Amino acid sequence: MGPGGAGAVSAERLAAELQMFGLDCEEAAYEKLMELCPLYRQTEDQLVAELVAFSSNTGRVYLTLENLNSFENEFLIKRTAKARHNAPKKDSGPPGVWDIVSIQELIDVEAKEETLLNSYATPSKGSQKRSVSTPETPQSKRNVSAARSPHLLFSPSSFSPSVTPSQKYSSRSSRGEVVASFGSTQGMSWSGKGGSSPLSVKVLDAARALTGNYKSMFQKFTDIREVLTCRIEELGYELKELHKIEAFSPISVPAQEPITLLGQIGCDSNGKLNSKSVILEGDREHSLGVQIPVDLSELKEYSLFPGQIVVMEGTNTTGKKFIATKLYEGAPLPFYQPTEEDGGLDQRMLLVACGPYTTSDSITYDPMMDLISVISRDQPDVCILLGPFLDAKHEQVENCQLTPSFEDVFKHCLRTIIEGTRSSGTHLVFVPSLRDVNHRPVYPQPPFSCLELKEDKERVHFVSDPCILSINGVILGLTSTDLLFHMGAEEISSTQLQRSSGRTDPIWPSPGFGFGSSALGTSSRGRNVPNGRGLSTRACARWPGQPLDGSRSGLAQFCFGVFVTSQKSVLGSGRRGSCILPPAKAPPMKGLQALPSTQAASQRSHPGWQHVPRARHSPICSFCSSSSASDRFSRILKHVLTQRSFYPLYPPFEEMSIDYEHFYSYAQLPITPDVLIAPSDLRYFVKDVLGCVCMNPGRLTKGQVGGTFGRLYISRQLAKGERKSPCTAAQVVKI
Repeated sequence: MGPGGAGAVSAERLAAELQMFGLDCEEAAYEKLMELCPLYRQTEDQLVAELVAFSSNTGRVYLTLENLNSFENEFLIKRTAKARHNAPKKDSGPPGVWDIVSIQELIDVEAKEETLLNSYATPSKGSQKRSVSTPETPQSKRNVSAARSPHLLFSPSSFSPSVTPSQKYSSRSSRGEVVASFGSTQGMSWSGKGGSSPLSVKVLDAARALTGNYKSMFQKFTDIREVLTCRIEELGYELKELHKIEAFSPISVPAQEPITLLGQIGCDSNGKLNSKSVILEGDREHSLGVQIPVDLSELKEYSLFPGQIVVMEGTNTTGKKFIATKLYEGAPLPFYQPTEEDGGLDQRMLLVACGPYTTSDSITYDPMMDLISVISRDQPDVCILLGPFLDAKHEQVENCQLTPSFEDVFKHCLRTIIEGTRSSGTHLVFVPSLRDVNHRPVYPQPPFSCLELKEDKERVHFVSDPCILSINGVILGLTSTDLLFHMGAEEISSTQLQRSSGRTDPIWPSPGFGFGSSALGTSSRGRNVPNGRGLSTRACARWPGQPLDGSRSGLAQFCFGVFVTSQKSVLGSGRRGSCILPPAKAPPMKGLQALPSTQAASQRSHPGWQHVPRARHSPICSFCSSSSASDRFSRILKHVLTQRSFYPLYPPFEEMSIDYEHFYSYAQLPITPDVLIAPSDLRYFVKDVLGCVCMNPGRLTKGQVGGTFGRLYISRQLAKGERKSPCTAAQVVKI
């Protein structure tokens, strides 16, 4: 007998089901059960399942007529009524087949029920306002049933997002302006050959590359620990050979003489790493993973982050605290040696862009269309496009305001790019992002696999995040993960110059953390804090939300200066809106430009302090003009290369979901790439780090305004004599 049908009840099967679950009943109750099966259209096993639930809730194992009457009233009658209420009004076809009229009726009923429920609820603030629906504020709630009509839902026009274009983006200025350069860029035409000449574009060691989806989650801590241990042992062996270290010592054993330890940097709590919370977790072979606090006061300079594999020399007289005197941070891998099979030596043009490809207030993909126009005009040999293509952080995505599915919007986006660049013949490389709402949010991230390519199969390449790409023998490291922001928020560093000026805390404030300590006192953005010296200090107006490029969509070159106002005329005239510099006798920090003093009163009150007047309503300190943030980018990228990993940070950033088994296989650097593409919300740049040209092309859009993209010239060099970088020129350009 089916669930919904009628038929003879088998007494033997009913008895067997009752016996299986240990239920006993009197004979009269047994006859009652035989009647309940056809009455409520239940099979023997379904009825017994309900009885088991009833017995568990009431504690009645022996069934009587009285118990069955209660069971009938509490379970069967209520469930039957609920099933009838939820059943469709019209049986227009076989079960599971719905016509458009039935769907509309269900939507109408649901809307009426919601209206009835709201009439009994207490009106919330603003609920009495009249609903307004405009192209700028599309209806996303069920205000009327017509807004969710299946006629509209299934219409062909719904698969083309139609909203008002961003006004700020369309009215942008400085289109095509070059904002960063590298190499010899003068006289460059910045045009490629498109598909007119043969080109080799392939994933390095494709047999071992990530090419498909895999099962993630349910990781065991022992498996994660095994991966981290293997990385410590492998890099420790390389450091031992490189620096001629005789042997590593165990962490927990006291020693009166200097010793050498191998381990991984960690934090002694769940907070942010600082100079007083550093611990070293030893390797398994020598220290069995034991942890020990580290005193960094004897180090001349250091740059550390959680998860960093290091070798330290120092003393451990008590076995409970290690005083470090020397630090070995890592060693880069060799570069790739190209062969004749890697293609010709011709110069090739690359274009690099990173999503989002829409502004935050629109889903029209206007920036992407402008990028396609640039590709058609310049005809680069290769165009590398990094996600997100449909950003999970987009307002309309978060609020579920898109009519078509995420997959349909994504396919439409890719199809537009592929068809729009077909005439140029440019090779397209698509790299996914963890912010792609339609793709698996796990790192390493498998490549896209959604389009069936025919005529474009040879020039369209879907790769994983991260990956190593070979273009005519020039090796590119690609990742869409914002490792600069993630590691920048966790890294700490110090030099003798910083300590001599009184600053030992990290000078890179991260979101949610207070302003660091300074020589004048503790500063807090938005209020003045007395420091006991007659002064009040505030953070510079550019910290932490306003980058130097003027955009406000993300964190860029952070300011760490101090804005000073006078409380007791300590600075003479006490002019407000002024910034100060350290005394001239103190060595300036690296990258700091000494500015001439413009007010003698400040020097009389505080000899050596330089007074720099600024606009009254926008106090910007002189540190904003320094290149310290740029130097910090170099340090972070150096860590990536010397730690031999695309993401050496551990624990990872909160938004990261890492599968460490696949991380060990697909997110390690097999060689040092010639070019590393590391897009970030932070300020764009192009720089040489340990012989590797590193580029942050920025994002194509920043909030409601246009962003930037990158372009490079590469040319494979002959393997004779001293190595020369194959990247001859590079620029970051505004869209």
